[in-house]
Amino acid sequence: MSRRARESTFVLLLLAWGSSGLSACGPGFDPASFIERPRLVGAEVRVEGAPGRATPLPGDDVTLEPWLLQPEVPSPVRASYVVCAATDVRRGAAGCRAMPLAFVPATPPSESLPPVAFTVPPEAELAGASQLLVLVASCDRGALPSLDASTFLPTCDDPMARAELTTLQIPLAFDAMLANHHPTLLDEAFTVDAGPWSPRTESAPASCALAEPDETLPRIVIPSDAAPPDAMEPFAVTLTFTTDEDDRETYGSAASPLRESLQISHYVTHGQMERSFSAVDAMSDPSMPVAIDWIPPAFVDVPEAGAVVRFTWIARDLRGGFARADRALCLVRGS
Repeated sequence: MSRRARESTFVLLLLAWGSSGLSACGPGFDPASFIERPRLVGAEVRVEGAPGRATPLPGDDVTLEPWLLQPEVPSPVRASYVVCAATDVRRGAAGCRAMPLAFVPATPPSESLPPVAFTVPPEAELAGASQLLVLVASCDRGALPSLDASTFLPTCDDPMARAELTTLQIPLAFDAMLANHHPTLLDEAFTVDAGPWSPRTESAPASCALAEPDETLPRIVIPSDAAPPDAMEPFAVTLTFTTDEDDRETYGSAASPLRESLQISHYVTHGQMERSFSAVDAMSDPSMPVAIDWIPPAFVDVPEAGAVVRFTWIARDLRGGFARADRALCLVRGS
């Protein structure tokens, strides 16, 4: 995730086990961690002039950049956006209090989604709203999305395309001294099969056939006699990552301070993760890496030329601060 000197970022995402900052509806649900179709899993919000701050204040200039994950075979996506002040609800979905702050018509077909910029209104114009709401209507296959103004149901002009409505809730801060700051996964250590695992570079090969194994694209060999994913004890690869004490803020009163917890979602384009998320609570020892098993596809399902497998981790501190990390590896057949 790039950082700019005069910007801060946070992301919003759907967590099935907690209050959501992002939710989506469409014709069916996929496993939480497996990316087999284009999926909007969060959005990076950049607040101009506030490095490190995770929540915008009234009057801030904001840029929203969606995080769209693509499967092995990507599909062009189009999306339109509506940004408004959100109603405050304890249960159910939030709605818009008034006319939108910003509207972006359908974007051109692309494997990623372009950002949208807007300004948070002054506090007097928010009418008591404590968060903003972003509605994203999207279609895969390059289809044109539309959103019914009365039912808020998305449709596509291609009957074969998948229509989704994603809602992003952006918490607001009203005092910069009390605003939340986000964690980071950019400086954390990742390992695969106990070996070091670094982020890929822009010039990294897209094919395993062209890549030399290194820390940015390690090679995992699956033996021909490896236990399949549906076995009682399937062939698995252990992944680890660390968190840092600085990633978790203390908040609340001086007399009764509270320590943030981190909830970290895992995404992968091939195989399956042992679990869809990990938790780092306030009592966790930050020096202990978090370990998770990745179960590759069966030997027969691995292409002869190998497959580049992409992983994404998104951390959430439950107060509006978020972070992202990405890694990749080559999965190849053994003898």
